[in-house]
Amino acid sequence: MTVLQELEAQRRSENASAEDERWMLAKRVARSATFTRSERLSKLLLYVCRMHIAGRDEEINEQRIGIDVFRRSPSFDSGSDSIVRSHATRLRHRLELYFTTEGRGEKLRVEVPRGGYTPHFFPVEPNVPLDGTASPQFAEDRQDEPGNLPELAFVEAPAGVPPLPSRSIGKWALAFLAGMIVALTLLGLTLHFSRLAVLQAWKKSSKQSGVEKAFWNSLFADGNRTLVVTGDSGLVLYESIERQEVTLPDYIAGNYQVSANSSDPMHSMLQKDLPTRRYTSVADLDLAVRLSRLPQWDDQRAEVVFARDLRAADASKSNLVLIGSREANPWVSLVDESMNFILASDGVGHFYFVNRHPLKGEQSIYLPSQHHSGTADSSVYALICYRPNNSGMGKILLLSGLWQSGTEAAGKYVLGDRQFLDFLSGITKGDGSIPGFELLVQVRSVAGNSFTSSIIASRVQ
Repeated sequence: MTVLQELEAQRRSENASAEDERWMLAKRVARSATFTRSERLSKLLLYVCRMHIAGRDEEINEQRIGIDVFRRSPSFDSGSDSIVRSHATRLRHRLELYFTTEGRGEKLRVEVPRGGYTPHFFPVEPNVPLDGTASPQFAEDRQDEPGNLPELAFVEAPAGVPPLPSRSIGKWALAFLAGMIVALTLLGLTLHFSRLAVLQAWKKSSKQSGVEKAFWNSLFADGNRTLVVTGDSGLVLYESIERQEVTLPDYIAGNYQVSANSSDPMHSMLQKDLPTRRYTSVADLDLAVRLSRLPQWDDQRAEVVFARDLRAADASKSNLVLIGSREANPWVSLVDESMNFILASDGVGHFYFVNRHPLKGEQSIYLPSQHHSGTADSSVYALICYRPNNSGMGKILLLSGLWQSGTEAAGKYVLGDRQFLDFLSGITKGDGSIPGFELLVQVRSVAGNSFTSSIIASRVQ
């Protein structure tokens, strides 16, 4: 197809879809408050919907989307660049959010089923008034959600069982109940939108010190893409069972499986399950949310990525925030080979930090006071590492620790601890830049909840 033919085909498809109900829906969704800060997601939605309505489903593929929507070159390699896949995942989540909030009243809905990029439009009947009949919209919206109860049915009482006595409710009682429902609904909406307004105002007006602003700007506002990489808890389960660590090259290639053991059905189940499941810890997710609330966070340049979804090409040219240890997040090996403080294991489930080159007064090994979290009074260690990535095109921030309390402490430490800001002020260069550094922080905890921290050892490049 020539360029002129392509333009003519596009003009015809746009004219044909101008009054199409599906196209009108796509435009409403793209212009909604849910999509207002996600220009790329709006473009992606409109692109796939326009192609589908024009009958060009066979052209809706990762290669074409990467070139047409995300302006990648004709030589775009979708195998090494995950931009289309990651945005498609975000689009699915954003569509679900739209149709459960401001788009609840839409009679037509659109989704992008997993495994492809072709949109699917389907009608939804409006809710039926409360006249004793069920709501088709509720049933359709909820039937695919895991854990839902089966649809209820009314059955007649067995013979011999007397009916329950009926009570008539006065009009005043009905009015009171209706008023309470309205009041509670309004209160809930008020609190919800107040929270959103406060969060947005905080992000816009949050006052950061000069050194704090410089630190986060270097990770989120330097013009590069920033990826917050959460750990793979399924990988940790695999390594614990097999008692072997998966290297980064094997993890990228997917070259790890549970060893065959026909006498143990658990091994067979894990062999199929662990490589496909997407497990991550609550500590990782909580930290990712906290980072997304920084004033420097921009949805157009920053996103949260599951460790297994990160590609080497993206890692080499992006700023990275790596959460967790090497066992859960093999991408940590990008920096730990050159680090002074590394997390090590004794092979039987006990972890500790090794100080490769101890200075005067430092220990060579830092063990937690207890080999497990949840004790009445224990101490763990958190590691914070900041340095340029191997390609020199961005920065890497590693937040790691012993147990979840250590990882949580590493995150809280860099997100506002006065001691951390004092440390940054002390190492900032005359031109305002911050050199690479490593910090080993001791965290005192009760029942796994960190509450005090102090710097045990540090290194500055």
